[in-house]
Amino acid sequence: MITPNLVCSPNNPDLPVGRELASAALLGSTIFYCGGLHKGSTANIHGTCHSYLLGKESARWEEEASMNYARSFFGLTAIEDRLYATGGAGLSTSSKTSVESFSHETGWVIEDAMELPSPRSYHCSVALGTRLVVVGGFDDSH
Repeated sequence: MITPNLVCSPNNPDLPVGRELASAALLGSTIFYCGGLHKGSTANIHGTCHSYLLGKESARWEEEASMNYARSFFGLTAIEDRLYATGGAGLSTSSKTSVESFSHETGWVIEDAMELPSPRSYHCSVALGTRLVVVGGFDDSH
């Protein structure tokens, strides 16, 4: 773990899977690490998620429920007690415009009312209070 003063703590376990172009977000005191692709192949885009609870001496990465759509180049943002995965490149057209949310109570749920107006990848997403804001990226609708 790297802290703001750039000190490394080598006692954290390695990531459970090696992925390129995955996303991560902090939900409460838990890091979520989701999606991405394996060895640069778009045929190997994943929807899996793993979590790591901070502050526990014996903590380890745990496998979580998988997203509904495999994604890379996507946004992952925590708002209150939910994670939101936005757009990205995927194996289906739906992954490029969809928004899905995760909570421990519901797992991953497609948020039909939040669908992006056009396919979006390579973007950022941030929380503005309780609002989800998608910024920039590649709009491949044209």
